[in-house]
Amino acid sequence: MGTRAEVVAVFADDAALAANGLCNAMVVTTPNYTHRAVLERLFDTGLHILCEKAHTPADAAAIAARAATHAQVFCTGMEYRYMPFTARFIARVHAGEAGHPVMLAMREHRFPFLVKVDDWNRRAANTGGTIVQKCYHYFDLMRLILRAEPVRVFCSGGQDVNHLDECYGDHTPDIIDNSYTVVDFANGTRAMLDPSMFAGWLGEPGTIHPHRRPCAARRGGPAGRDHLQPAHGHSMAQSAATRDGRRRRGGSRRRTSITARPITNTSLSFARCAARAG
Repeated sequence: MGTRAEVVAVFADDAALAANGLCNAMVVTTPNYTHRAVLERLFDTGLHILCEKAHTPADAAAIAARAATHAQVFCTGMEYRYMPFTARFIARVHAGEAGHPVMLAMREHRFPFLVKVDDWNRRAANTGGTIVQKCYHYFDLMRLILRAEPVRVFCSGGQDVNHLDECYGDHTPDIIDNSYTVVDFANGTRAMLDPSMFAGWLGEPGTIHPHRRPCAARRGGPAGRDHLQPAHGHSMAQSAATRDGRRRRGGSRRRTSITARPITNTSLSFARCAARAG
């Protein structure tokens, strides 16, 4: 900001900022475990609020109840809805281009979580866990795309590669780094999420990530993996559509799919909606 930084107002905390009257909206991007306490103060200010995800189911329920009585705009940070390739994908599915949706699959194969202030994101108690910290965007998209609410969820995952030999204070990270989740919806559709947090690696064996904090004793895990340097950044490609014109045996229904692809260093596809036409 150069010399303009000299005139930027600085406040001791969120309450002081909200009470100053300089703004009519607040964006809350503090660590997950602080959101409920911050919002409890902000809800009484009469400001518009944009907040990142809730920390726990209890926090989410309390925030939702309070937001329902908030006179101003309250919005959670579901920005994946508005990515250009995602918005096009959703519009095409909702326009009936692929027929009636039956299955939805999403995959994110990426690098590990990035470094945060005081390493707060290395403990599930602070983040709510990987499924909350990273994957809540995809569950939101499932509901939006399929236009239904979930009725059953199955998930299998674990911490098998990332952060196994790191220490932060008195704890070792307990962050899930891979899983499969299947969600059944009330309208008979189903969706699957396939995240991997160790798929985007660069570097040669022996390259130490500059922010990694190794413990004196290694807990175990696949050798030759967690010492590699994670890759950063990604690019996006436009949506691609594919159609399968083959006929089912004994019937005339056509199978159709639409695929949206954000191209990262390792991810294969963002979402595929398999449908039946007619």
